[in-house]
Amino acid sequence: MKKFLLLFITAMLFNTATAFAQGGTTGPLAWNINGNTLTISGNGAMPDYSMFGMPWFNYREMINTVSLESGVTSIGNRAFQFHTNLALISIPNSLESIGEFAFSACYALTSITIPNSVTNIKYGAFTGSGLTSISIPGSVTSIGNSVFQGCTNLSSVTISNGVNYIGDQMFMLCTNLSSIILPNSLTSIKHSAFSFCTSLTSIIIPGSVTNIEGWAFSYCTSLTSIIIPNSVISIGNGAFYNCTSLTSIDVESENKNYTSENGVLFNKNKTSLICCPARKTGEYIIPNSVTNIGSDAFSGCTSLTSIAIPNSVVDIGSGAFFDCAGLTTITIPNNITTIKWGTFEQCTNLTSITIPSSVTSIEDAAFRECISLTLITNLNPVPIDLDFYYHYYVFFGVNQSACTLQVPIASVSAYKNAEIWKEFNIEGIVGIETIENVPIKIYPNPTAGELTIESDGLRIESFGICDIFGKTQKIENWRTENTIDISHLSSGVYFVKIRTEAGEVVRKVLKE
Repeated sequence: MKKFLLLFITAMLFNTATAFAQGGTTGPLAWNINGNTLTISGNGAMPDYSMFGMPWFNYREMINTVSLESGVTSIGNRAFQFHTNLALISIPNSLESIGEFAFSACYALTSITIPNSVTNIKYGAFTGSGLTSISIPGSVTSIGNSVFQGCTNLSSVTISNGVNYIGDQMFMLCTNLSSIILPNSLTSIKHSAFSFCTSLTSIIIPGSVTNIEGWAFSYCTSLTSIIIPNSVISIGNGAFYNCTSLTSIDVESENKNYTSENGVLFNKNKTSLICCPARKTGEYIIPNSVTNIGSDAFSGCTSLTSIAIPNSVVDIGSGAFFDCAGLTTITIPNNITTIKWGTFEQCTNLTSITIPSSVTSIEDAAFRECISLTLITNLNPVPIDLDFYYHYYVFFGVNQSACTLQVPIASVSAYKNAEIWKEFNIEGIVGIETIENVPIKIYPNPTAGELTIESDGLRIESFGICDIFGKTQKIENWRTENTIDISHLSSGVYFVKIRTEAGEVVRKVLKE
């Protein structure tokens, strides 16, 4: 028994000693743990590792210092991921690359010096680390996405000349970031680069920048003003989404690409409305020059109570009026053909909306959570085909049985038989039928075979045939022949929709 205890104690002492003095090789390099310090030496590149695949992983909780000796040329992917007690690391001038997630979740790591030898910092290298400040040398020619994402203690950043872009989500969720110096070599600020940097009050965009991608500064709720230099030729949709304190956008006087008006950002000719970054209050009238409203353009403008959209607008982007809780009524312009995904989602005080006959498609969640909607005036005599899958999404949250749907009086039966539309309180009204004074004739009507279309010189662009449920049976571009063969269709009522240079014309026909 005594001999057994002696062997047990000896084994325990041996294991304790070896726990503080472990080592081995990894690729061309050697590693050794002495006390709380991990030393990696040799010449060449450190291998890439899986999430738990680095050879010192089992000792990570005791490691608080890492020393990379001269000759090491790279830090492998995930090399020190989840080393939560790592507080100090020395990097030699031989290092050229820092791998993916190399220091991810190193919460105790508050500072690191990146030498001028480093040219490549890969995806997510410092994600969720404890860094409080960082200086990126100009030697870095390639920098991955999300490199500093979620570094909530990071308060200041200096990027040296030589770095030419900031990657996607690079500083996303760096909620304590209040100071950043951007270099004159910078040409591009990528998607969501500074999203949710809620402490960022100001930023100087250098005159070298040509491109600011979508959502780049979204949710920078403390950002009060910004100057867009003359060099910028492209700004993505939602670039300043939900910047609730941003009241001033200064477009340089010589800028040939962008202009702003009352805090609303346009392209140079005011043909495209890009975004309204501040929570615009009261009423707003969109200029007649605008043909396009970008995705998320007015998203989050909860105090916007009224907006006039001119008929010059032919496209409204997805989520353009998302969460515009102050809007009570809106009329969609006559040239819109598609109400896109989430366009009016969460407009919780919207009570009425007018849909023109030009609209032929309504996408998912277009009116989701419009809980106050009580009146829809739909000028289309043919029910827009909504796949049954969208029944709980297009009008999700709308009390359809308490919402009146006004349609052309001749189309009441069609709407009462159409999926989703039939759930509304349908009311036929006179005076909103399709344009009758456009010189279009269709005959014979009824017919068992061919229809003849006469346009009296009016240019026809395309035509389609729908049944009473809004299901498209045929759609074609206009051709020299003026006949349509419908002999293959079953007997019943159909609608012929003809798009002309004067607008869309709909005629009801009977197939015998």
